[in-house]
Amino acid sequence: KLLWYPQRNMYTFIKNWCMGKAKEHPQYHKQIWKPQVVDVGCGSGVGSNVLSQEAHFVWGIDKNEWSIEFAKEAFTKERNNFYYSGQLTFDVFDVIKDTRETLKFDVVTAVEVIEHIYDTDTFLRNIIAKFAKKDKKGSYHVPQPTIYFISSPNRNFHKIRKDRPENPFHVREWTAQEYTGLLRQYFEQVELLNQKGEPVPEDTAADEVILAMCSLPTPS
Repeated sequence: KLLWYPQRNMYTFIKNWCMGKAKEHPQYHKQIWKPQVVDVGCGSGVGSNVLSQEAHFVWGIDKNEWSIEFAKEAFTKERNNFYYSGQLTFDVFDVIKDTRETLKFDVVTAVEVIEHIYDTDTFLRNIIAKFAKKDKKGSYHVPQPTIYFISSPNRNFHKIRKDRPENPFHVREWTAQEYTGLLRQYFEQVELLNQKGEPVPEDTAADEVILAMCSLPTPS
């Protein structure tokens, strides 16, 4: 009841994906590695809280001050010196306008965000420049590159209006083919998934929501 069911499915899939990556880590049998995650446009923090179950650190960010105030009160998890516990923090942060330096992350999520953004070019360039890991030469081809999970409504879905978004807060909605074309301008690798994380071809993707798994940003 706190999350629209496609959002819940996507956050649950990403959480489970993080757990799978932990098991694949070369140090898995010696120590438990968990990813550092930034949840862009986290809203009230419910999805960030889901992710924190399988993350070392989750940073939930949103430009809405009221949402962040709620998220801090409801879900903040502070690390202690007694036993291991994942950390979950929240901050007001506008990825379009904010110029602060940030950490680099293993995973970047933007669930149900991009369709609200007028300047998608600046949004995508900024979440790459601010959060993606790269080597000393500036290459994003590092041993464990940052993985991006970016979702959008799918205009191929039969109940979505084709001429303009029905939701007054949506700036634009793409077909699966259009969405893939957009993201491939910014990432070398783009894979389309349905809301449960199952791969779907772009020419047949007709689910209500598309979740794109992207990596290896292209040089700007």
